[in-house]
Amino acid sequence: MGLRPARLADLADGRGGPLHRPARGVRRPPRAPRHPHRRDRGPGRHPQPAAPAYTPPPGLDTTDGRYAAALALEQACAETYAALVGETTGERRVEAIGLLDDAAVRALSFRGTPETFPGADEYADR
Repeated sequence: MGLRPARLADLADGRGGPLHRPARGVRRPPRAPRHPHRRDRGPGRHPQPAAPAYTPPPGLDTTDGRYAAALALEQACAETYAALVGETTGERRVEAIGLLDDAAVRALSFRGTPETFPGADEYADR
């Protein structure tokens, strides 16, 4: 069984002779610098966290503040989608129902509470 043409070309160019050594007279390319993830690991090496690019606005500088802002945004979206459900028919209404459902589920991930009619404050059980 013979060598494939691509392998023969590699051998002719000095890219993989015995034990994958370059042919005599062919210089290896310089070694690439180590990736930071590997470079920063090891005994006594601790990578430094990146400095923030900006200062968060007041109220968003804590985890609770960020959750509260995200929840308020999702609730506002749910109110918009609920209004869209009430004002449309057909395919557009089906799409609005899906959007309302998605917003209600996302609100739960931001520490919201389940609601019977999300986006409709008059029917909210809070």
